[in-house]
Amino acid sequence: MATMITDECINCGACEPECPNTAIYQGGIEFDALDGSKVAAISDDFFYIVPDKCTECVGFFDSEACAAVCPVDCCIPNPDIPEEEGLLFQRAKEIHPAEDFPEDFPSRFKEPAEPEVAAAPAAAPAAPAGGAPAAVAPAAAPAAVVHLGKVERKTADPLIQPGFREIPYVGELPVKYDDALELVQSEAPGGGGHPILRAGICLAQPLLGA
Repeated sequence: MATMITDECINCGACEPECPNTAIYQGGIEFDALDGSKVAAISDDFFYIVPDKCTECVGFFDSEACAAVCPVDCCIPNPDIPEEEGLLFQRAKEIHPAEDFPEDFPSRFKEPAEPEVAAAPAAAPAAPAGGAPAAVAPAAAPAAVVHLGKVERKTADPLIQPGFREIPYVGELPVKYDDALELVQSEAPGGGGHPILRAGICLAQPLLGA
């Protein structure tokens, strides 16, 4: 059915430029018929739609363009002029003979296409009922541990122990300290030895090989 504008129109003019068929006119303005003649306005108080030029936007949009922009929803299908999609599409081709309409033309009579839903990822295969459990991937082998060899430290050479000395130092007397001390004590009265002589022997220890 053709679209009509009810008396709730507020004369905003939003619908007029949206019509693809130039079927909407301001109230009191005569319209152009399909044969090119001028015809008196259908309404003097508010905007109106010429039924013979209205296609309910079939062939152009999937809904009425005037209804989409109307702020008060006063653009509605006319219940007194029921029309089917085929008739409306034929009218659109007559009004626009140079228009190349596609076979799958837009129309408010067609169901909107369902949005494509991305396919869900495939679920992992379930283990067979009553069968052997699914094989489990073997765990990765632990990394090999590298054992370093024991670090051997170089040991110091053993200290050379001095042997028994037979040759006297230069200037050393050919007598041992103990022998010289015994000699002095034996010659002194009382066996204690003279203190001065004993002191001299002590000082001469390096020369006696002590």
